Amino acid sequence: MALFCNKEVLDRAGVGEPPRTWDEYCEAARKINAAGSYIEADAGDAGFFKSMIWAFGGHPYSASDDGRNVTINLTGDKGTQRFIYYFGTSFFYQPIVDTATLTVEPEESGR
Repeated sequence: MALFCNKEVLDRAGVGEPPRTWDEYCEAARKINAAGSYIEADAGDAGFFKSMIWAFGGHPYSASDDGRNVTINLTGDKGTQRFIYYFGTSFFYQPIVDTATLTVEPEESGR
């Protein structure tokens, strides 16, 4: 998974460098939104959830040695829980929501 940045958008918002941490990402989102743009565009990638779990250090999937049995443990995996906590509390319930999700009209986003 990669984050591609439009330097022109970052510069216009006064964001010197692409964000490297989630705190920097939230701050950049606020600045970019205040400058009239969005920090990202979600293409509806089905791999988002899995990729984000991995980004938070999660490994909720395991397979038996012969590969015939797969175990999925979303509730006991620490990385999965870190991602769910961040996504649930930071993304939806803190001020980032105003700069990331609620700025797009429902008819524009299809949600």
